[in-house]
Amino acid sequence: MCMQLSAGPSMENTSNSRARPRDIAFFRQRLKNRIFSAIAEFFAEEAAAGRTTKKQIASFLDRDPSQITRWLTTPSNMTLDTVSDLLLALDAEPGNFVIERLSTKRKPNYAHPLVAEIINMHQPCDVVPQVDIHCYNSAGETRLKSSDGETAVWY
Repeated sequence: MCMQLSAGPSMENTSNSRARPRDIAFFRQRLKNRIFSAIAEFFAEEAAAGRTTKKQIASFLDRDPSQITRWLTTPSNMTLDTVSDLLLALDAEPGNFVIERLSTKRKPNYAHPLVAEIINMHQPCDVVPQVDIHCYNSAGETRLKSSDGETAVWY
């Protein structure tokens, strides 16, 4: 598909505008996911090599083993203190932490065909999908449903 869209979260000029709540939520969750992934991957490598277990981490931190399992199973709202404690228990610390300007990063430009069709922002291409789109609102979100049963959600 040749669908193009440049309507992702962008904070290019924050001095004259306010952050949208969905952008704030998106960036918060993305950071949580990245931190969780880094810690979970490191733990998995250490555990596979036989250098640590969840039980050892729980004992080191004087925590219940089920808490360690929760922290290492799914992204959560861990504090920086918790992240630091886990890394200490793993005998690790973060490496080079780099902060980049959003305006210099490549922006994703692909959208679900239904989303691109409904906002009419697709680039010319050889074949444009022909779909019947039905829009309906459900709990503050717009759902798009094509005649072939595909569904996309637009918040």
